[in-house]
Amino acid sequence: ELEKMKVELASRGLCAAVIQDLANRVHQSTKDQKSITAETIRNTTIREIRSSFSVNHMKFGVPGDFELVAILGPSGCGKTTTLVKLARLLLKELRMTVGIATMDSRRVGAKEQIEKFARVLSIPVMFAAKPTEMDRPLTMFAQDRNLILFDTPGFTPNTGKTDIQELKKFLQCIRKPMKKLLILPATWKSEDLRLLVKAYEEIGINGYICTCIDETANLGNLYNLMHHSEVNEILWTSGSSPVGKIYVPDKEQ
Repeated sequence: ELEKMKVELASRGLCAAVIQDLANRVHQSTKDQKSITAETIRNTTIREIRSSFSVNHMKFGVPGDFELVAILGPSGCGKTTTLVKLARLLLKELRMTVGIATMDSRRVGAKEQIEKFARVLSIPVMFAAKPTEMDRPLTMFAQDRNLILFDTPGFTPNTGKTDIQELKKFLQCIRKPMKKLLILPATWKSEDLRLLVKAYEEIGINGYICTCIDETANLGNLYNLMHHSEVNEILWTSGSSPVGKIYVPDKEQ
């Protein structure tokens, strides 16, 4: 029955190392039981999956100060759309005052897109074309905003370290603590997600935003990544429009 479960886990996208780790733990949990059924194996496996990582509630807002949050990720992964979803959540549900700062001067139409979304939400926007301009949004928003969201340019893992170093230089010009959230598309393969996290790890990632949750039937690729990850602040999003859902998943999910 355990071998059948391993086959099912593989069909759901879990990698061999993660499957073997789960199988070993299931074996240890059931080895003293006299009768081991398929249901026993399944329930034990689910219990082990639940207990193998923790999901913390992602908190926003710094008492007595304003918070800085950067949205990071590869080109075309929906960073701007995700940023707007998060802005709506902060505005509508947490009643926070939000400002948006963008340093994405590479993508055609990026400036116009973020301005359009910001107008709908009545959120002020500032642009920083170079690292020396990063203090402008801080000066402008410090008086009346709880939180600043930073929209960053997108880089793919195979573009080399030059682009990552450029982004790092931008972020280092902000001499205040900043929460850095990396977008993980749920439709990407496990190896692609691993390379993505590795490319951004020198920047220092505080949390993940898993997008396109509604566009795939299997989330084994995400589980492979998070199985041994020390990052446990996670948000999920679904829907391709800025009014789509963004939420903290529970262990059942």
